[in-house]
Amino acid sequence: MFTDDDIEFANGWIQQNFETGQRFPHADYFGGKVLPVWPGTVPAWAEHSMHPFAIQDWGDRPVTMSPDHPHCMVGASLAVRRRAFDRAGLFSVDTQRVKGGIGSTEDFDWEKKVWEYGGHGVWVPEIVCWSPIAPDRIQKTYHRRWHRGNGKFQAIACNSEYEGARRIFGVPPFVYRQMGEAAMKTVAARLIGKRNAFWYETRLWFFIGFVREKWKNRRVPEQHAAPNLTVSQNQ
Repeated sequence: MFTDDDIEFANGWIQQNFETGQRFPHADYFGGKVLPVWPGTVPAWAEHSMHPFAIQDWGDRPVTMSPDHPHCMVGASLAVRRRAFDRAGLFSVDTQRVKGGIGSTEDFDWEKKVWEYGGHGVWVPEIVCWSPIAPDRIQKTYHRRWHRGNGKFQAIACNSEYEGARRIFGVPPFVYRQMGEAAMKTVAARLIGKRNAFWYETRLWFFIGFVREKWKNRRVPEQHAAPNLTVSQNQ
């Protein structure tokens, strides 16, 4: 069972996890509600569904997590069966949060590996915990950093949603197109005063982080080609 150091649990949290494991014996992982504890007034632009808040509430009935319902169950409330680690491996160290980095994707990357071998997860409303939202997380600067970091980690993870056979400087052309569309929609939404203008801006920061990481990694093989070849021959 995984959680975070600032999470507050409802009474019986451990027991609810245990009973969920018995109730859904075929589920490879499961979890429940992660509800926010806001530090004060929430800005008008701050949608509860924004990923940096890590709020997890999909209603009052169990939800199966699979390619047909591809939501990430966050590590703030996540129980995993041993067999799932045996088949999918452990969490990737490449996409984990390190020091001041934010936007990491290690939980979702691992859950997608479970789906690849035919496994699934289950979210249940009976498991409940609360996540205090730090004051800086309702600042736009935090969300910009988070999405830029998330783009970086998505680039490292090589998510199939953002990959392609054709590349320009290591980046599929459609990613450049989506980044340009996000920039234009950000400007247009700001000009007409639409409430979702900041949402488009966060998409732009995601693509900036993604493209920068792909550009950086594109140069790595050229810099280390000789050492890698030597290791390969020794093996």
